[in-house]
Amino acid sequence: MKLYRINVPSRLTSRVLALFVGRIFFVVALFVGAMGIVYPPMGQRLVSSKLSSSPVSVAGGYSLVASDGGIFTYGDAGFYGSAGALPLNKPIVGMASTPDGKGYWLVASDGGIFTYGDAGFYGSAGALPLNKPIVGMASTPDGKGYWLVASDGGIFTYGDAGFYGSAGALPLNKPIVGMASTPDGKGYWLVASDGGIFTYGDAGFYGSAGALPLNKPIVGMASTPDGKGYWLVASDGGIFTYGDAGFYGSAGALPLNKPIVGMASTPDGKGYWLVASDGGIFTYGDAGFYGSAGSIPLNKPIVGMIVPSSSAPSTSVGGTPTTPLGNSTLAVTTTSISGAVVGLNYSFQLGASGGVGGYTWGGSGLPPGLALSSTGVISGIPLAYGVFTISLSVVDASGVSASSSLPMVVGNRSTNWAGYIASGSGFTGVSATFNVPAIPSALPANCNLGTPGQVSQNCASSVWVGVDGYPSSNQNLIQAGIAEQPVVGSNQVQLYAWWEVLPASATPISSINVSPGDSVAVSISQVSGGQWQINVTDTTNGESFSTVSSYSGPASSAEWIVEAPQINGSVATLTPFSDVKFVNASRSTSATLNSLIPFDMYQGGSLVASPGPISSSGSFTVSYF
Repeated sequence: MKLYRINVPSRLTSRVLALFVGRIFFVVALFVGAMGIVYPPMGQRLVSSKLSSSPVSVAGGYSLVASDGGIFTYGDAGFYGSAGALPLNKPIVGMASTPDGKGYWLVASDGGIFTYGDAGFYGSAGALPLNKPIVGMASTPDGKGYWLVASDGGIFTYGDAGFYGSAGALPLNKPIVGMASTPDGKGYWLVASDGGIFTYGDAGFYGSAGALPLNKPIVGMASTPDGKGYWLVASDGGIFTYGDAGFYGSAGALPLNKPIVGMASTPDGKGYWLVASDGGIFTYGDAGFYGSAGSIPLNKPIVGMIVPSSSAPSTSVGGTPTTPLGNSTLAVTTTSISGAVVGLNYSFQLGASGGVGGYTWGGSGLPPGLALSSTGVISGIPLAYGVFTISLSVVDASGVSASSSLPMVVGNRSTNWAGYIASGSGFTGVSATFNVPAIPSALPANCNLGTPGQVSQNCASSVWVGVDGYPSSNQNLIQAGIAEQPVVGSNQVQLYAWWEVLPASATPISSINVSPGDSVAVSISQVSGGQWQINVTDTTNGESFSTVSSYSGPASSAEWIVEAPQINGSVATLTPFSDVKFVNASRSTSATLNSLIPFDMYQGGSLVASPGPISSSGSFTVSYF
């Protein structure tokens, strides 16, 4: 057992309900059980509980821009130059990407334009006597023009960008802070710092935060792929959704190091990124994390971001880009359907792009209790759990159709488990490899209650593979994994490997020194009769452990689980963690598999952890929300 300094920023662990996506069924057993863990030197007894049931990465990237014109690229975002070394007259305030993602524009507060890559120069406001400074920009769908917006709502058009109106002559309550263009480029939205929305051209009005008592000012916006909704983001990370824009989480309750300055949405509109002025990145929904500038000593603060895409360009709005725009071919843009829970209200908006506007949806294979509306909304209260394959079709106004087939999982919910459970009989073995998650520096307040220097009495997490323990009447369990628990008043976490056969408490494995980021392989198999072998190997450092133990459980379930164990008889608050990916999942082929059941963990009425889809090779990821 070792202590490790916590060094994963909180922004890397933020996720929203959209990550609780459909899981694809394949013949693999996931192992459930309870665990009892005794912490040695720290003295805290950490006991894993039986299941507590409640009734009812893909290529991508982004670029950040600082006020001095410095560019920071992550993932597959290309670097095409920066203004970081130029003597600017005024600071940079935003940027926009070209349609193919191979270039970008920067705009300064005096309206000066800087082009890089395949971004063309179509004019600037740099020599104009502006009434108010420029605060953002957006590019046209074909990349042959752009709009600039000033804080008084004045609009400046260049290239093939059309003028559809401005707020320049209006008596604004608060200044404009950003803009977004519609998918066809024939309209745009402006947003003020009080959340007021101003629409022009074919941009629809779907609501505003203008009348809300905001904690912090709005700093940007992004539109949905079909242009029928938008998100607003405040400097405290609060998210406001309108129209068909989904809510996937916010940073509103996080202790931010620096204020949020912009946002960008994913191509399918099922997630978004937030960026802070220190370059910190916060991901929600299906938005992937590709890196951040949060730990870099910046010369000047970050002011915005873009998400380049070769198939769907993005536009910048005061440093906050809109969602990538669709192409002319009708297509279903939804790539995954968020998971649902039996007995809980559910709603999910499907997305399409291209074709002629006015989409009509149809589908089959939905879970019992759910229905699909003609506008593409899946809603209702699921009546049964399971893995469902939904066949979708969308028809545009010209009669052209597109189709897609996507998995969806309806799971049960638990207060202490997140993962998969295989129910059946005759399980004789299970194995998996998983990464040791990191613990973020920002933890729930109750994790630091207690005696400084001692492990938390309130928070813990564990990752394990096991046989038996489900349903709750099954009091037997054999399992092995790793446990992590914060140390009160420090930025350290107690971490070690363990194995257990109930009713005995867990036994720490002193021969293995696991570290965050290590890969750990666990296998549990019946040797003969009542003898079972447990193997645990840290494949990163080569350390291993093996033991044979007597076990007489019914072997009627198997699981892969991330757990909030019991501490002193009560289920602990789940410690936030970076994604845990299980790979090479397998079970004994002689077992009878009755059902494969996904479990999502809810604490305090909110989703805190959920497994993602299982691939055909036996991989899935459990994420913290």
